[in-house]
Amino acid sequence: MSTERIIYVVQTFSRAADGTLIFDTPAWSQDRSFAASLSLALSHTKTGVLAIGAAFNARGEVAAVAEIVASHGTVPTSLVLPAGLAPGFSKAEVSREAVVRRRA
Repeated sequence: MSTERIIYVVQTFSRAADGTLIFDTPAWSQDRSFAASLSLALSHTKTGVLAIGAAFNARGEVAAVAEIVASHGTVPTSLVLPAGLAPGFSKAEVSREAVVRRRA
């Protein structure tokens, strides 16, 4: 029997001195409402915040599709929309925030 559960990730972003977005340390939650509330609270001090929820099974395998719970500020569109698939936006606009770095 494979029981699926949902995990929520709240990912914040900051700006580096050169203007690129930096992934901050993510927060994890099993509660959707908490993830949404935390996202809103963090949006006042961070460049961007993205909260997503994804199912995972007993073996720890995460589903290929995730639900966007909240998004505030500037979030790299490459995390959400593949370049060229965002209707009404040019490829340059979609990938403009795609340059990101992981915080060491």
